[in-house]
Amino acid sequence: MRKTSMTLALALAFGAVGSVAAQQAPTQQPKAGEHRGHERRGGQQGDRRAQFRGDRAPGGFLLRGITLTDAQKAQLAQLRERNKPSEAERQQRQAQREELRALRQKGDTAALRARFEQLRARGQQERQRDVAAIRGILTAEQQKQFDANLAEAQKRQAQRGERGGRKAGR
Repeated sequence: MRKTSMTLALALAFGAVGSVAAQQAPTQQPKAGEHRGHERRGGQQGDRRAQFRGDRAPGGFLLRGITLTDAQKAQLAQLRERNKPSEAERQQRQAQREELRALRQKGDTAALRARFEQLRARGQQERQRDVAAIRGILTAEQQKQFDANLAEAQKRQAQRGERGGRKAGR
């Protein structure tokens, strides 16, 4: 009986402390598009990503500091529409991811590296094609800013490569 009373008293005490702490804590709800997880991971990580992602248009970061005309915006929209993957391309990419996953699970690192390099080379060719297409839309003055943004992006990519690529745990 004595243990039960003591346990009940402790449970009530801890419950009261918890409820007082909960009442004193601010209850702000995140705004639309705002996630609290970014704060826990070290600040404004989400904002930095959005800054470099641009508006998700082809060349979003590369077009930073460039004011486009309506005609150029229309051309970029057409480019974006042409670059949308079809359902067949999506299924093909899914099959490639599954192939890479199977190789990784089998432990066949040589085949995995070879296949990954093939896919990486194809992706680089596609990006180069997109960069050339975007650059072709711009005026000579805009191309100067675009080239400076491209050089900065390539410098960052090289720095990421020196650090070993992606962060551990991702």
